[in-house]
Amino acid sequence: MKTPFPCCLALIIYATCLAAPNPSAAQFTSTWDHAVDPSSADDDANAITVDPTGVFIAGFDAVNGDKRLRIEKRELATGMPVLNFGQSGVVNVDPTPSDDVANGIVTDATGVYVTGSEMICLGCDTKWYIEKRDAVNGGLVWSQNSNPSINPDGSNAIAIDATGVYICGTVGISFFNWAWRVEKRTLNTGALIWGHTLDVSNLGDTPYSIAVDATGVYTVGFEYSTGNQAWRIEKRDLATGTVLWAQVSDPGTADDFATAVATHPSGILVAGADLSGPSAQWRIEKRDTASGALIPSFGTGGVVVSDPSSGPDEPWAMTIDHNEVFVSGFDDLPGNRQWRIEKRDPFTGGVACSTSVNPGTGEDRALAVAADTSGVYVAGTDVISANNEWRMEKFDRCPVTVSVVPVSPDAALATRQDGSSLILLHPNMNEGTVVLYGPAGRRAMQASLGSGETIIRTSGLPTGIYLLQIRSAGRVYNHMVAIARH
Repeated sequence: MKTPFPCCLALIIYATCLAAPNPSAAQFTSTWDHAVDPSSADDDANAITVDPTGVFIAGFDAVNGDKRLRIEKRELATGMPVLNFGQSGVVNVDPTPSDDVANGIVTDATGVYVTGSEMICLGCDTKWYIEKRDAVNGGLVWSQNSNPSINPDGSNAIAIDATGVYICGTVGISFFNWAWRVEKRTLNTGALIWGHTLDVSNLGDTPYSIAVDATGVYTVGFEYSTGNQAWRIEKRDLATGTVLWAQVSDPGTADDFATAVATHPSGILVAGADLSGPSAQWRIEKRDTASGALIPSFGTGGVVVSDPSSGPDEPWAMTIDHNEVFVSGFDDLPGNRQWRIEKRDPFTGGVACSTSVNPGTGEDRALAVAADTSGVYVAGTDVISANNEWRMEKFDRCPVTVSVVPVSPDAALATRQDGSSLILLHPNMNEGTVVLYGPAGRRAMQASLGSGETIIRTSGLPTGIYLLQIRSAGRVYNHMVAIARH
């Protein structure tokens, strides 16, 4: 069938000349950035979270010669330290004379929860460390250890819901083998509700990230059951911790690993490294919450792959906010690792914005990401001198501006924008179809009219001018839609 808008041919020709699609043009804009180098050794920022009072970052510094937990609180608007939190915006925790690090942080209305590992050294009985602090002044509310084995155990990530705190990490089965462990603890004291250890392969299985929704808790990382390192994605029961399902994804014969998981009403998204080619590349999967099966409408068969450089490219963190997916990690475009941040559509996987930042000549890594309505917060490391230092940066959300202009007579249409979606308001049209044509005349999307309103998702569409055509009750209504990113 021919494209049904010959009356608007001139409009399409004009639109094509004015704004052809250019997906690579969309960039995040930096709002502020700060670097902190507390010691002359390596200092790493590993985790970040945000609430209405500020942005919290967790990791470690080596001021005392050994690594110690470091937690900072910074202002949302400027990134400057919140001075009444801890000592001038910083809380340090040094529970042992060996290395102690923070790997995860999350907040709720009652406080800030941090997890990591303590007493990290060769031959030591390394333990999980979990604590809760007052979000205003940084004062300790409670702290707990988990020591499931006499070998080194390590905690990697933390999540929260109204019923408890969820932590994932490893248990040392032997010097050469560590197992997957997930715990749930109470919010008010940190007491253990349940804990489960799973040794899938007897070779060293590691969970890196954890997330929770109303139906379960999701943990992702890697296992060795396939003979090489492969992604493991599992869902557990909130009340008991029993495994509800588990999926293995093994895109290559080399060591693949999943690093991040985030929940969305339409499914879970999992990010990690895919070594099916000559070097690591970004891979994002979308899976069904009930079964763990891939959702085919996302990317190609449920998978999106991004390979910015010929060197190692890896995503390390992901968050979903207001129907927008933000992923952080690194690429190797300049020949050394540099920060990379992407914004993607949670339904299609389409990339809306991507930005690389290369603050140093060493190995720079964006290890954590969080978002609120005012922007995207990223934390990690850069190497300006000879050692790692903390780096924190806030970006805009790479906003999408959508303008709608009627073309057909009597085609006036009320609209509103919600994040990266255009919402068409049509209270008098409840049956029919809506089609969006790209600047070259190809169909970009098609949907049935909803009851009173229809959502057009624009986050995965390139910048340009489109034709929006509504067919209802035997009539055709045409509108010009301009999509711009700033």
